[in-house]
Amino acid sequence: ELLHERDWRLAPETYFDIIYAKTAVLISAACACGGIISGARPDEVGQLEGFGTNMGIAFQLMDDILDYTSTEKVFGKPVGKDLREGKVTLPLIYTLSTMTPSERDEITFLLNRPDRNEDVYTEIMALVRSNGALARVRNEAEAYVRKAAEQLDSFPHSKAKDNLLELNAYIVNRSF
Repeated sequence: ELLHERDWRLAPETYFDIIYAKTAVLISAACACGGIISGARPDEVGQLEGFGTNMGIAFQLMDDILDYTSTEKVFGKPVGKDLREGKVTLPLIYTLSTMTPSERDEITFLLNRPDRNEDVYTEIMALVRSNGALARVRNEAEAYVRKAAEQLDSFPHSKAKDNLLELNAYIVNRSF
């Protein structure tokens, strides 16, 4: 992620590689460890790993949405923090992809100015909120939540499975 700070031309594929390594692997490993500790078969551990990977990606996508839509009080950190720190997230990638080259150049010029002020961030956050990028990212998060749930289809009904599915569904409905 640090290697791509202020890389305003970041491709979605690179973004997904970043969140896979940053968030999905951690959640995937936790789910796999839970399976190993509980005595799951290797194929079941693999399914739990897949569950965690997909849930981790959905979690990060929603975190990136909340960075544009929540409030500091609810979110627990300043809204727009990623943008201010030069972290390029999927909502911004999709927003920039809808612009003409000259519009994109203007936005990246503003973001790269050493004397940029709060008005620049406010303007860009408003653009991201208004152009459909957030809905597009949310749809992707929901798709990853569905993929995660499918990883548990072969497991018998249990309280543990119900808890995992409930946590997974919560990902796209959280406000912090």
